[in-house]
Amino acid sequence: MRLLSFSLRLVAVMLFLTRMHALSQSQETKLDSLSLEEAVKLALEHHPSLRAAAANLETASAGLTVAMAGYYPSVTGSASFSRTDGAFVLNPTFPPRDQSYNTYTTGVQMTETVFDFGKTIGKVSANNEFVDAASADQEATRQTVIMNAQLAYFNLIQAKQVITVNEKALDQARKHLAQAKAFYSVGRRRNRT
Repeated sequence: MRLLSFSLRLVAVMLFLTRMHALSQSQETKLDSLSLEEAVKLALEHHPSLRAAAANLETASAGLTVAMAGYYPSVTGSASFSRTDGAFVLNPTFPPRDQSYNTYTTGVQMTETVFDFGKTIGKVSANNEFVDAASADQEATRQTVIMNAQLAYFNLIQAKQVITVNEKALDQARKHLAQAKAFYSVGRRRNRT
């Protein structure tokens, strides 16, 4: 009875391994053609964290540009227009006259900071450090993506090798099952005689 229970478990394991082998065979044709360099290249092209790191670097660079604007003069311009309509009476003996007056105003203003007690220098220095940090963060993210792509590639190779070992174990288990069935049938015949 124990031998029959063992045989059923062995058959279940063999069916499971056969199913896993069939799944790996269907995906193997696509994955076998991918090299490590291609896997890393694909990861670098499509990983979203790299796009986020590049956007952070761009934001930090824009902040540096805004901070450096404090060194340059600023020019502002303005323009306005107003219209005044009304009935004007210059002399009470004459009837009122309808008149319109248009007023145009334009202006240009230029300002330049002569000294701001180190405020602009501090902003530029801080934003320079932000750019350096964002650049280092982008490189660290790039290296992490490369490492993860390499790990995934080698894990795939390892999984393929595990499948090969499991296939060999399955063949060995089938041989043991055939041998166990043979011993069982021989043992049953001996007990009858």
